[in-house]
Amino acid sequence: MVCPKRVWIVYASQTGKSERLCYDVRDELWRVGVVGYPTSIDKFERVFFDFFEETCPESISKKLELEFPLVIFILSTIGQGQVPDMMVSFWNRFLQNNLNSDLIRRLDFTIFGMGDRCFGNERFNITARKLRHLLLSYGANERIPWGLGDESHDFGILGEYDPWIESIIKMYETSGSESRPCHLPTKPVYQYRSLVRSFNPENEEGCVSYEFEVESEYELRDSILIQKRHLVQRNIFSSSIVSVVHSQEYDKESKTRRIKKIRFGLSDENRVHYTSGTHVAIWPVNPTDKVLQFIQLFNNQVYPKTIIKIAVSEDYYKCWCGGGDEECQYGSSSGQSSDILEFRRCYVKDEQCSMRDRFPIDEEITLFTLISRYLDIMNIPDRRFVNISYQNAVNEVHKDRLREMVQRNVDSKKDYCDYIRDEHRNHLELLWDFNSIELGIDDIINSIPVIIPRYYSICNTFDWYRLNLWRYIEYHDCMRRSIDHQVLSLFPEVLFSNIGTLLPAIKMVPKNLPEIAEQYRLFSQMRTRILDRYLSKVKERYLDQLMSEYSNDICDQHIIEVCVDIIEWSTAFNRKIRGLCSGYLDHIQSNSKILIAFENKMSNDIARELVDPKIPVLLISCGLGITGIISIIQERVLRIIGRESDKMSTLVYIGLRYSNVMYPYLDQIHEFSSRMELVDRVQFNISYSRKSPGVRESIFSSGDLVNVNKLSSGCYIQSLMLDDEQSREHIIRCILHGYVLVCGNALSMPVEMRETLARILVLGG
Repeated sequence: MVCPKRVWIVYASQTGKSERLCYDVRDELWRVGVVGYPTSIDKFERVFFDFFEETCPESISKKLELEFPLVIFILSTIGQGQVPDMMVSFWNRFLQNNLNSDLIRRLDFTIFGMGDRCFGNERFNITARKLRHLLLSYGANERIPWGLGDESHDFGILGEYDPWIESIIKMYETSGSESRPCHLPTKPVYQYRSLVRSFNPENEEGCVSYEFEVESEYELRDSILIQKRHLVQRNIFSSSIVSVVHSQEYDKESKTRRIKKIRFGLSDENRVHYTSGTHVAIWPVNPTDKVLQFIQLFNNQVYPKTIIKIAVSEDYYKCWCGGGDEECQYGSSSGQSSDILEFRRCYVKDEQCSMRDRFPIDEEITLFTLISRYLDIMNIPDRRFVNISYQNAVNEVHKDRLREMVQRNVDSKKDYCDYIRDEHRNHLELLWDFNSIELGIDDIINSIPVIIPRYYSICNTFDWYRLNLWRYIEYHDCMRRSIDHQVLSLFPEVLFSNIGTLLPAIKMVPKNLPEIAEQYRLFSQMRTRILDRYLSKVKERYLDQLMSEYSNDICDQHIIEVCVDIIEWSTAFNRKIRGLCSGYLDHIQSNSKILIAFENKMSNDIARELVDPKIPVLLISCGLGITGIISIIQERVLRIIGRESDKMSTLVYIGLRYSNVMYPYLDQIHEFSSRMELVDRVQFNISYSRKSPGVRESIFSSGDLVNVNKLSSGCYIQSLMLDDEQSREHIIRCILHGYVLVCGNALSMPVEMRETLARILVLGG
């Protein structure tokens, strides 16, 4: 028996889309007798450079006798043209240009990029374009013309992916159709397999009787601990289990947008010392009702409490010649070293991967835990999942309909996009609509993507909630709101039980009902006036006390705060869609336990200098981008108040939309704007893009705000910066000798801001 051909399938992904596409490439090549194993580029890095970098002449001569398999790169571009995190090391090492020219000329490759033209043509698929350019300049051979997938295409990535994969299939069908190994299984072997330990523990003697289908308190604790032990996300540190201590909704900018502020409390053992500008990764879970609905699709073959164990399949890395090929290149009996064999096998098998895999390998978990915490059933199913569903459908009508969506012609792609992609149907809805699909546990764990964490900016510096300044700011904001809305319940600390002794006693005469009504009305008015007067005095005394003690460390709370934009929208057919993580955080209850971790992509030196009042910093935010800079502002303010600073060091530009909306953290900016200690040290500039309502409706229009330099409506930040001649010198000083930090979710904002800063440099000479 002949060994099947092998290829390297290498991906660089940030959110998992490139990785999922690699498995589709593997399935397509499997059908023509070619075997490949999706491999992350950080694992491929060692194999690649061990083979192609400069070595001794003897080693080079041996390598020239070998043939390196075809490398299929599937690369994503993230942000404003950056490479994914897992590719940073590979990219930096590649740029060192230590590759042997004779060896690299023998490399065959093809590249498929995943990008979005919404970010501009200059940055569209820049990762794939740069790597291809460098490989060709070094002399490598591009066997198949590259493909550049575009999320903005009418068919999404499929518009460019289908012609590209068809070219690869055609190449192998033409060159090796006669030598396709007949012993290769028809369907690709799954990477993971499940072992059912107990189908229904409730009916087994000696087992715990579960009253509910969902997780109990101790089961929840155990499942989170297991998930914490098996985290695989890169660039994170100090994973912790936290409790929700506070949740508050901000003013609505529009009827369709809601923003919530959520605080998490860390226990003493989970306390983490983080720097300002750090992000927190939050792992959401699927809604309980959706999980139970998904389990019902198994037709009582399994139950929520079914205990399973996930393991790596023994046949996944199997050599399919079965030892019958005397010239087998992948077995260890060829007499060559293991590092030479590794590049031929086309996979990097890590014996220690059980603690760093997508699933909790060799851990006993319930089916409910697997689906709620690991499988992203609320995500859009890719075409590979639709194809697996088609193969497992029983009803012929369903089978025909699914077949129409998995072909590579234009009509099939349009059907797939119209029914699934454009309407954002998820895995659960697809299986519910085609209820004759019979999938096993092995099918779902190998075809449904895992839940990835969502990242949010931490909106408080480490010491912010250990001081009383935050309490003063929040109660001051409550006072402002209560004047307009009479929301007296916002001040629970000042409502004492003996407050009734301050009210006058009014004797009621039951004989005359109109007189009773009039006396009650007078009593209500008098009570309201007395309460308002009393509460105002108590509030003032309370706030004055907090103001005098804000700098004392009187509490030791370990709190982190995030601001969440609740993602909700409607499709063309008015189907309501919600984001998984924002929907999860929107309905989360107090004292709920969730899993988080911390991420900081800035070096320690940069993080330290960003909060140093001696170093000039220009902070620019647009909309919710204020959440990315507020912690830096807090720490710089606390440091300036704590010690004298003799020069302007912090310049802040904030761009918002409506002046009458209380956006997140404007109460803190308002307080900082009125502090005399910050005069000539911190300066704020606020612009509202909408001309109506005017600045009179803004919170910054009232009070003596000595640290507000510019306040305008009907203009953007760029115009405000260009017209601000007074601050131009400091802006130039920040560009040349300090830091400029831009935060915002507008696609074109970073490019426009760079152009604005360049124009300011020109205007400044």
